[in-house]
Amino acid sequence: MRYQLTRVRATKLPKRGKVIDLSVVIPTHNRKEILRRSLEALFDQTLPHESYEIVIVDDGSTDETEARVREMMLTSPVRLRYYYQSNRGPAAARNLGIREAEAEVILLIDDDVIASPSLLRTHLQEHQAASRIAVLGKTEIHSEITPTPFLEFITASELLVAFDRIESGQDVPYRYFVTSNVSLRKEHLWEVGMFDEGFKSPGYEDTELAYRLSQHGIQTVYNPRAVAYHLDPMTLESFIHRQRRVGRNAVIFQRKHPELRVASRRTTPRLLAAMARHLFFQVLFLLSQEKRFQWRAWKYQLDYHCLLGMREGWRSQRSGQ
Repeated sequence: MRYQLTRVRATKLPKRGKVIDLSVVIPTHNRKEILRRSLEALFDQTLPHESYEIVIVDDGSTDETEARVREMMLTSPVRLRYYYQSNRGPAAARNLGIREAEAEVILLIDDDVIASPSLLRTHLQEHQAASRIAVLGKTEIHSEITPTPFLEFITASELLVAFDRIESGQDVPYRYFVTSNVSLRKEHLWEVGMFDEGFKSPGYEDTELAYRLSQHGIQTVYNPRAVAYHLDPMTLESFIHRQRRVGRNAVIFQRKHPELRVASRRTTPRLLAAMARHLFFQVLFLLSQEKRFQWRAWKYQLDYHCLLGMREGWRSQRSGQ
């Protein structure tokens, strides 16, 4: 596999002979300020600093991400490493970080996620108590995010993982698996073939990996004490873009796993129905100002853009792109 790579070593390394218990792998793209906040939270952990490392994989950032990470290396209390690749998506970035990680246990988080002080210790304790598991932590909205009507809708919808709806901490269905806060053993990632780099953008690459993990008998368990906080305002505009990506990636997932029903080929009738329903409920909301009508209008608007992404995905597949 060919990729452009720049490696920058930390100035502070573990003592010779010290075995690192956990590697935190973070893919990042043009989020230098939020990444700084994420790293600062990872420095402030109850797990001893010499027990873990942080591996940053820069997925083709055009801001000053590398300079920011280099600056933080000078005072980092833990081993902090930086890798660069041309923009190939978070699946490829995570794979690079996993390959370079030195610990057996890998914690995957996103660059806009702020760890609670006990996050790393909680994940590690789960893996010390059991073997063939992936550990899903709880990701909450950060308290700094200003509440909005749309954020309230998204939080209550099924578009985000509703952690409170997980019925059991054991054997969590693969559809709940999200890489904002999840840990696995490196050997199990190798066993199932790592992330599929056919996913060039976020969306379904984590679900697809989770499906393969479940097929290999690796159980996902949920620990709500492994808490992290999502520092993303989540606007209607950002979710529209997200849904287009999700729709396109659903097609990739469907082609890889035809035994599952994820992405329908018959998108045109559903597109028309979604837009009609969106307009209908938007008019009802404008007339009544009732929240329930606005929520329905948003739901069908986002459904429409997901279906648009699916149509684009199927057309790309037919043209061989």
